[in-house]
Amino acid sequence: ACHGPLGDEASADAGDAWRSYAPLGPLARKYSIESLAAFLADPLASRPNGLMPDQQLEPMESHALAAFLIEREHAAGHRPGEVAPFRFDPARAVRGAARFANTGCAACHDRTAVSTTPIASALAAPALETLAGDAGCLAATPPAGVPDYAFDQYEREAIAAYLLHAAAGPAAATPLDDLALHLEQLACTACHAYQGALGPGPAVTRLFATDGEADLGDEGRLPPDLTGAGERLTTSWMNAVLADEARARPYLATRMPHFGLATTDALPHLFAAAAGANDGLAEEPVFTTELARHGRTLVGADGLNCIECHRIAGHEATGTPGPDLADMPGRLLPASFRRWVLDPARVRPGTRMPSFFVGGRSAITGILGGDAERQVDAIWAYLSQGASLPLPEGLIDPAGYDLVVGDEPVVFRSFVRDAGVRAIACGFPEQIHCAFDADRCAITMAWEGQFLSAAGAWGARGGSETNPDATAWVAAGPNPLSLAAPETTPDATTTTRFRGYELDAERSPVFLYELRSAGTVVSVRERPRPRRSGAAAGLRRHFELSGPPGVVVIVDTSDPAVSGDRTRVRLDADGRAAFALEVTW
Repeated sequence: ACHGPLGDEASADAGDAWRSYAPLGPLARKYSIESLAAFLADPLASRPNGLMPDQQLEPMESHALAAFLIEREHAAGHRPGEVAPFRFDPARAVRGAARFANTGCAACHDRTAVSTTPIASALAAPALETLAGDAGCLAATPPAGVPDYAFDQYEREAIAAYLLHAAAGPAAATPLDDLALHLEQLACTACHAYQGALGPGPAVTRLFATDGEADLGDEGRLPPDLTGAGERLTTSWMNAVLADEARARPYLATRMPHFGLATTDALPHLFAAAAGANDGLAEEPVFTTELARHGRTLVGADGLNCIECHRIAGHEATGTPGPDLADMPGRLLPASFRRWVLDPARVRPGTRMPSFFVGGRSAITGILGGDAERQVDAIWAYLSQGASLPLPEGLIDPAGYDLVVGDEPVVFRSFVRDAGVRAIACGFPEQIHCAFDADRCAITMAWEGQFLSAAGAWGARGGSETNPDATAWVAAGPNPLSLAAPETTPDATTTTRFRGYELDAERSPVFLYELRSAGTVVSVRERPRPRRSGAAAGLRRHFELSGPPGVVVIVDTSDPAVSGDRTRVRLDADGRAAFALEVTW
């Protein structure tokens, strides 16, 4: 968004003359992968002005990004040359100090990081209002002796327009001017639209994505429009976003960078001043218990059903995830909330937020006489209770999804990360649990403590992973059983076929599957049982085999957590055999 798209994507933005990207420059000539990764991990440490903000990268992310940028230049043939060791020359240092003063370096650059001795700028620059807009550093080709800032045409025209304004005499800056200046300095419109500035170009816009499966259109992937932010948002919330990484839209895959508190401290007040808003003068609806009770009904499934799209105090929505409603009184000014709820399409054309009120009347006529404004006041009163508010009807507490194992085992089929999309999770009263992968016909993981939360399978639209909080063991390979290859077909491999499961007299699962190789079929009944010995925990896997007499089954115990006293099991004259494997952690 700030440095522009790379490669072929760059051509999509070529027609936008107003959009000026900061070139990355020859990174490979200045940085190694390690030094660039260190810079990306904490850019404010070396550039506290926030012009290169902190993207909140994890160590692995900063290293991966640095490797991509450096190796990209290496692939283009740009590699650093040999650099001679630095030797300090006192005479050159004296000349350098003079150049630092005479060429105006000291006017912009601070050298306190390397010395406590100040150097004043000796450059006598003419007053801004006396400058011509097409000469000197603003010329298409700057003459010798003046800096070449590599301005593009749009930048030269913008500066020339400002010089004409300055030549007309001093003028008092308005809050809108101050805000626009800050937004321009921090390149906020590289990601956000504001007052007609359209935000990122087409090539960059395509890269914004939704985190998860939220079906929210552009609202679910693009950063919000900053136009009118001061009349919508409280200054405390804007401070929380800028300084404390608060987020109202967790479904946005992009991140709000951190520019440093000193850089952004004034922004919330500038937004408010530009909108003529004042948090302290905002008039809130009078709170009453009765209003809050009606608000709870309106938000719930028996009212306007806001919970279908909105989280409440951290509890997930029943459908598409939207911003948390319990945060609204802390985020939005009361008048802004009222305007938004009464007519969302007028505030934000094209929004997915539906309108519940027509002509000042609500479709829910049995509450507060169907009066739209009174119902909005009731919703505000309910939400103003914050995270401690009672949940509305129809919203299930996440704890309500917990599968609790009592005196009998619990079997639950779902999608589990280490057991696949056809996982069969087994919870035991001993609080040792496992999951069977029906595709691989194998127990692939085990864990202790809490069994599972079914929120991924049952909450919202379902279909998400249902994973334990932590795993104690994950299988190192596929099913540990295979059929010994006969002499006639030494290259034969073993495949498996799932045949279902049944519950024994204790309601414990018994998994049924077949081992197949070169026309030979051996049926397997596998019964997992939890085991505890003091503080140690494990799983005992009982196997019962049936098939042609004399067939040999190979037992793989190479997994460090798996042990057994047999690596080859031969079916007896009746075509049967039984053995066990221990899994310990």
